[in-house]
Amino acid sequence: MNDKPPIWNARFKWVPWALVFLVALVLRAYRLTGFVLNQDEAHWLLYALHKSLLFEPLRNSHPRPDMLFPMLASLPIKLFGPNELALRLPCVLFGSLSVFPLAAFVKRLTAGNAAALMAALLLAASPLHVYFSSQGIPDVISLFWLLCALVCLARAADTNARRDFVLFGSSLALTLISKANALYFWICLCVIEHFLLRDARQRRMCLGAAVGALVPLLVLTAIIKMNSPTLSFFQEPGVTTRFALTIDKLGSECSLFWRFLDASIVAAAAGVFLMARKGGTSLSQGVPSRRSWVFLVPVITLVAAPYFRATAKDLLLLLPTLCLFASVALAPMTSARGLIGVAVVGWSLWRSLWGVPIPVPPRPSSAMARTTAVLDRPGGWPSREAARWLMGHTTSDDATLITAFTFTDPLILELQKQRKVIPNAGPNWELLRDPANRIRYVVFIEDHRAYAPQFAEYADAHFSAPPDAHFPGYTIYSCQKQGRFVAYRDAFNSAGDYVQRGIAFLRQKQCDQAIEAFKTALHVDPAGAAAQHDLMIAYFECDRREDAVQIGAEILQKEPVDPFVNANMAILYLELGRIEDGLAQCRKNIHLNIAPAVSYGVLGQLLEKQGDFASARDAYEESLALDPTNQVTTRLLANIQSKLRQNPPAR
Repeated sequence: MNDKPPIWNARFKWVPWALVFLVALVLRAYRLTGFVLNQDEAHWLLYALHKSLLFEPLRNSHPRPDMLFPMLASLPIKLFGPNELALRLPCVLFGSLSVFPLAAFVKRLTAGNAAALMAALLLAASPLHVYFSSQGIPDVISLFWLLCALVCLARAADTNARRDFVLFGSSLALTLISKANALYFWICLCVIEHFLLRDARQRRMCLGAAVGALVPLLVLTAIIKMNSPTLSFFQEPGVTTRFALTIDKLGSECSLFWRFLDASIVAAAAGVFLMARKGGTSLSQGVPSRRSWVFLVPVITLVAAPYFRATAKDLLLLLPTLCLFASVALAPMTSARGLIGVAVVGWSLWRSLWGVPIPVPPRPSSAMARTTAVLDRPGGWPSREAARWLMGHTTSDDATLITAFTFTDPLILELQKQRKVIPNAGPNWELLRDPANRIRYVVFIEDHRAYAPQFAEYADAHFSAPPDAHFPGYTIYSCQKQGRFVAYRDAFNSAGDYVQRGIAFLRQKQCDQAIEAFKTALHVDPAGAAAQHDLMIAYFECDRREDAVQIGAEILQKEPVDPFVNANMAILYLELGRIEDGLAQCRKNIHLNIAPAVSYGVLGQLLEKQGDFASARDAYEESLALDPTNQVTTRLLANIQSKLRQNPPAR
């Protein structure tokens, strides 16, 4: 009897693997340029274009030791330009290729082709992996090298070859300098190797390889610390300040875990159950040996990651564990298990294509960050299409004002080759005040109503959106009126800028200019309490007492117990001779315990103007009881006592 496989099987056994890779590639590359760069991607493009920023801080960009991805992205950037395609292409390729080291890892532990193929299919269709493989961030590249490290570790456990331990350490080093978050798994590996390896020599070699893998990361970190006070991930503001594990963070991480990987989690749990039931000893049945139980250790990431921040990216590190144990549940392949396997992979594929309901991101990001649905990705290439539209509707003398996460947004990079572009409109918004600057269009990237609400409100009120300028991820406004450049006198960054400018005018005794600045601040932000208070002060400084009273009354309609305004209103009523209003204001202040010493002093002066000298004296005495050092009140009390001695009240 001939035991050799049929010629078709021998010749075409690569076909299933090619199909798995093709499925993975299509899911990740479909409409790759349809959504604009999110904030994380924009930072990585910044690092790729300006590699010195990996070691030196720039504004809100922090240095980082995980520099492999910017280096890898340099080649496609040279070929295709600094855009979405170039940045995302390495992630798509490494994400798609990850099915092969995962399959090799599972086959090494289970000795089963079916289990290896099932694990590759699960990874190819995983919504979590598809989602991050289609973004220009290095997490899937780090996972690829981690899977290579796991293959080398499993192989070294069997062969005891020094070369395999060296390859293990090299792959692990590449993992860490791809993304420092992989330190979670590095710690887990230090636990795993103790149980996975047979003898002390193997353990020493593995531990030496793991420690050696840390060296590049440590060296890069030390170099960065010589030049920068901050370090991304380790010392990044907003991460270390929230370094704590809470029930909310843990619950959020577990919720993301289930949302992205529900079918894989169920299949992996079934695999754990089958291993326990069969004793975990029979490789011939496709069940890993007992030592493979240690690959459950990485699940601790679910608890470790939320110490820093609850994020779905760290869940990628759990995919080797999930795919390993899920493949155990679905292999060896029988009719029943085959149907279950098809259902699990089909469900994962469905959720990749039509989307996983994930929480709304805490800050504005790209369309991709709001949905995992492959089929929801917009078509075209918005950054290039928007750039071509703007070039077609402007001349070389016109300028475009663009708000973006960084100055490396592909729209800016594409447009500024031929046009005048003013990026990051925060400090440049006031250029709209002078029509000679020829600001023709304002462009917002992403949801500007979320990250720049005052700009959005101003743009909606003053500008119009061209009907033919609709591009996913970009909002374009025309600044012209009837085809002419006009001046926008109130076009500053925010109400706070106007307030600061008004305060500067007040210090220079330029009261009229200060009043105009505070009025503009209120126009931009009608609810701005600081601008209202400062406007009241400016009116007072300009001897416009009635105007000061009017703005004070407007404030008190919204905030009846505002201590600053109530105290000053009493003084204003006194200076304007509005006795009844002043008396009512002082009594209100005293009742609310608002500046009681001043209020009693003003009350005494108002009563004195009414001719009620005895009550005025009592008010002055109350004021001095609260503030004995007030020389003005002391003098007023002495004067009123003199008047009372000369004209004692009738009994």
